[in-house]
Amino acid sequence: MNNNSKHYNPCEVCSRIKALRKEKKWSLAQVCNRFEAYGLFIRPSTLSKYENGHTTMTPDFLIACSYLYMCSIDYLLLGKKE
Repeated sequence: MNNNSKHYNPCEVCSRIKALRKEKKWSLAQVCNRFEAYGLFIRPSTLSKYENGHTTMTPDFLIACSYLYMCSIDYLLLGKKE
């Protein structure tokens, strides 16, 4: 890897996902309702735990975030913008 490569940092993933929600000015409950369209059923309390790093995010959650916020998995995991 070169010096410009990014590395996975779970804390940064949490921060990016929380920032994306706040940019949209969506509440935790609003995001959970939107996730249902992608077949993901989670409670606002679970979403809060994901955003604050208290619970490990599932692949299904990351995929739903990618669709909901219209960003790549690379961005969510590594902060790489296309």
